[in-house]
Amino acid sequence: MFKKLLANLPFNPSLIDQVSFYCGRLRREAAIRRLGFLFVMAALVVQLIATLYPAQQSLAASPNDVLDGISSKNDILQAWDANTHSIRDVYSKFGITRDNIAGIPGQSPNSTVVSTARDYWSVGHLPLNAFGISSRNWGERTVNIGNSTIYERPLHAWDTHGSSSYPAYHGKNRYGVDFWILKTCGNPTFVGPYLPVPPLPKLSVHKTLLTNAVVHRDDTVKFRLEYQNTKPDSLATNFKLQDRLDSNFDLISLNDMSARNSSTLEIRRSGQLGYTSTPYVSILTVKVKNSTADHTIICNVATASSDQS
Repeated sequence: MFKKLLANLPFNPSLIDQVSFYCGRLRREAAIRRLGFLFVMAALVVQLIATLYPAQQSLAASPNDVLDGISSKNDILQAWDANTHSIRDVYSKFGITRDNIAGIPGQSPNSTVVSTARDYWSVGHLPLNAFGISSRNWGERTVNIGNSTIYERPLHAWDTHGSSSYPAYHGKNRYGVDFWILKTCGNPTFVGPYLPVPPLPKLSVHKTLLTNAVVHRDDTVKFRLEYQNTKPDSLATNFKLQDRLDSNFDLISLNDMSARNSSTLEIRRSGQLGYTSTPYVSILTVKVKNSTADHTIICNVATASSDQS
């Protein structure tokens, strides 16, 4: 097109420099357009490769994994025989035998576990706190295995957005209970918190007055609430810590409060309370009502309960 335009113009020797300049500029622009086209083609190729070969879950080992690097069912059986990472001890604690694993059909995962589809709980060697996730908020349970400890918690605790899917080996343990061994980590998974013969939880509550025992109207009063499940391997379900405020108190604050029903305050910790070696601590802050009569004895009681007690 540029050449056609030049051919129709009268010849003027004084314009040679300008014509040469614009001719060179057009060549450079044409080269840039060709380069841009190559970049577009390269981007399309990358998108096509990403579509044909989607990202796979990482096989990188984690100290939380019961068994990493699983490629087939035989890998699990070989690890059982060698008791790699104490896998035999972990699985046996949950009623899973070698025959249960060998009885899973085929060598490849036969199921997919979606973290939010059911109330799945999985097991690992490290607590959620080690990954910056609150063990307390998820009601994590500690389970003793010989001289070591493992942790059981909701599988959904690992999700950062929505839900996650895990290829898994699905079978039944010696008690006929469904289990799933996650291919990415070897962690046994069950519906709900599971132990074949779980001990009953033992709940403990201790309440301490942090301020003066003698108070006056409009004074601020603080209490320290310490509570825990002191029975190893146990899990208190439908857990509730209830504090019944005296009618002479107005509530200012209570750490970790889940609900309030009139004068009754509740802490639930997601509804489960597993064994811990140290108690949970919450601070209750109240104010003495201005209408409180002189010489009034004020009592404030806290109690803990669960489905097992």
